[in-house]
Amino acid sequence: MIELQKMDIVNIKQCGDIHLRAFRFETSDDYAEHSTELSDSLRKCYDFTHYFSRFIEDYDKYAFCIISDEQIVGYITALEIPSLVDDNAI
Repeated sequence: MIELQKMDIVNIKQCGDIHLRAFRFETSDDYAEHSTELSDSLRKCYDFTHYFSRFIEDYDKYAFCIISDEQIVGYITALEIPSLVDDNAI
């Protein structure tokens, strides 16, 4: 069963790992051999704590972990956009 759980500070490292795996930069055929090295260097470039904290703390941003079999398998981030004509938002 798949479920959504509101992201908290404890989930940030796992979601950062998922982000790096999803958006990796494969530059050669021996990528797998160097993937840990690349992951570490990319992690230094990305401040996942700062990035995800904005979605956890700000009133108009949202972050959810996608849970399957009690493990985080993905994440969703969203930004609330107010309507120009009424009190609704998307």
